[in-house]
Amino acid sequence: MFITSKEVESVIGKELADRLCEWLRTSSPISCIVEQGSENTIRFNIDEAMDFSKIKMHSDALKREFFPHIAKLKQYKVSTPLRADLSA
Repeated sequence: MFITSKEVESVIGKELADRLCEWLRTSSPISCIVEQGSENTIRFNIDEAMDFSKIKMHSDALKREFFPHIAKLKQYKVSTPLRADLSA
């Protein structure tokens, strides 16, 4: 289940969304896909992000910080009707 950085921003705010997306792009094995026409907009798999943030969370401050926000994003995707242009 993919979510865009624009959706992330609308759910958790711009500053936190920027930090979360940057962290996922640079410090995780999560697949981040750059949207065509906008190198500042990415899509990532929210399920992969949840799984990654759970691994060794007790010893990683960023994982502990971001996990509740990733869980909130997962809930948002589950409760939001799927749009054809965002599915992958």
